[in-house]
Amino acid sequence: MHSSESDAVRGPFANRLPSAALGTVILVAVIVSLVSARTLPFLLGIVFIALLTSAALSGHLRYGLPRCDVLTGALSAFALWAAATAFWAESPTLVLAKSGLTLFILLATLVMYRLIRREGTMNALHLADGVWMGLSIGLTYFLIELLSDQSLKMWIYNTIGLGPESIKPLRHFKWEDGRIIAISPVDLTRNTAPISLLMWPAAVTAFATAPRSLRTPISLGLLALAIVVIFLSTHETSKLAVVIGLFGYAFARISHTWTYRLMAVGWVACCLLVLPAAMLAHKADLHNASWLQRSAQHRIIIWNHTAEQVLQHDPLIGIGTNMTYILGPRMRATTNNAEGEKIERTLSRHAHNVFLQTWFELGAVGAALLAVAGVAVLGAVRSIDRRVRAPAFAMFASASVMGLASYGMWQVWFMAMFAFSVVMFAIAHRIVCGPDIETTPGGSTRL
Repeated sequence: MHSSESDAVRGPFANRLPSAALGTVILVAVIVSLVSARTLPFLLGIVFIALLTSAALSGHLRYGLPRCDVLTGALSAFALWAAATAFWAESPTLVLAKSGLTLFILLATLVMYRLIRREGTMNALHLADGVWMGLSIGLTYFLIELLSDQSLKMWIYNTIGLGPESIKPLRHFKWEDGRIIAISPVDLTRNTAPISLLMWPAAVTAFATAPRSLRTPISLGLLALAIVVIFLSTHETSKLAVVIGLFGYAFARISHTWTYRLMAVGWVACCLLVLPAAMLAHKADLHNASWLQRSAQHRIIIWNHTAEQVLQHDPLIGIGTNMTYILGPRMRATTNNAEGEKIERTLSRHAHNVFLQTWFELGAVGAALLAVAGVAVLGAVRSIDRRVRAPAFAMFASASVMGLASYGMWQVWFMAMFAFSVVMFAIAHRIVCGPDIETTPGGSTRL
């Protein structure tokens, strides 16, 4: 939708108050996700309720039911296999809790995507404004925090009187006379993670709904601001994710077909070849490479140790969903560093690699199902309107990197981050391509 069209349908504010309320939910959710990524599960739930309410009021609720298609089947199969590991896991209750939550998030995300694609024009406009305006405000806040050593956060925490017992992780905060006087930049690391994903739907929605004379500057400015914030942060995975995402976008503008093929091959390789890759990286002594940052060196040691544990336990079916959370700390006490390792060899509570964690906990079966699920997602990307295909490929590329070297796959906020980003992209898809699920390719708005 062009900005001239959006201006024509907005009308008096009083007539669009419900739509504005829905857009405000999105705007606030996007802002808060950058203030505290730990709130993402809560934010995702609020957005889910808001969209269900909107669909019920408009009579479109029935359209939200997930389809019995390849994508739904592949994602559900992965979650159900994760649940099946309860039969041999040390803690079946934990397995069922995590796998059940995973299945719910996956299905809820598909429901929200379909409901958004059915939203009316007025609602879609306000939803889209909420995405790009929310990210603009969130990134501005983030930049101020980075440049001022988190002065805003310190002021807020000190004003409301938060003490050491209310703040985690405590090691990131320096106290004096009961007040916070310094916060480590590392405390912002987790909050940086969503940016490389949210920047794509924000740029698309800005290009579609911002005033005509400003849509290109705002869209490009959002991308530039996101990149600046990411590179000023201490989150190295986000830096790699945004670079790979930009390459993915550029390549997709040249050829959607070859982008799909290369990303599919890359995804399958990550799923199936991560074990030998982790061992080869360690054998090549990369954990002692001076050109790698210490965090990257530590990752190589963790990945090699995880790969060894996969082979020592059950490489076919794994040890059970989220069982690293239990076994990791226990194994830490009995694990000794290998020769030449200068950093502690440990699993901690996860492998900092979704693909390796899948092998360790879900085995080769889980890795194969993850490969199928990823290819199914790429297939869905390939099938959407070509006007939003390139940013969708870019977001998939960034998400893959985030899973390759970041947090634990069963962390609720981490799962919610991917789901939340997909929902924001659904809004971009709707505002550019119209309300129908199947949209004829073509049109004047192409990003």
